[in-house]
Amino acid sequence: MNIGTLERRYAKALFTLVVNDLPKAESFYQSLKSILDLFDIEESKRVLVNPVMDIEVKKALIDFALNNSGEAPDVLVKNFIAFVVESGRVSNLPGMVLAFRDLLDEKRGVVKAEITTAVEISQDELKSIADAISEKSKVEVSSTVDPSILGGMIVRINHDVVDMSLKHQLDLLAKA
Repeated sequence: MNIGTLERRYAKALFTLVVNDLPKAESFYQSLKSILDLFDIEESKRVLVNPVMDIEVKKALIDFALNNSGEAPDVLVKNFIAFVVESGRVSNLPGMVLAFRDLLDEKRGVVKAEITTAVEISQDELKSIADAISEKSKVEVSSTVDPSILGGMIVRINHDVVDMSLKHQLDLLAKA
């Protein structure tokens, strides 16, 4: 999911309301995550992104998801979502939620790292990579396997990418 300038602006506007209240920010994020779940369901995604679909139907679908997300959503979250829907920006909601999560992680001092390797790596190896990455931040590491990189690894930290894969090195040699 690509997070653009618009998504970051909306997320930042919402985040400024809770920047000094971490538990409330966590609560906001939990409510907003239910919207991501709606976009994972193909039928509800089609309803939400359809420009011809009535706004009230979209609001009702989102309200249903928010009200069934475990805890009652804050009125500010509901008003934010209603504003986004009425502004015709529903298709940008997933990016807004992810941008809000990024702001929350930054506030908590959490760095996201994704390690892509050609073969499965052990939890010990994953932990040692996380330890090497972490300085003063908590690192949440996930790993994926992609045999097409042939060897080495690709490390994504937040929005930065370090490509140490064999495939990348071979591509560089082919271009030289």
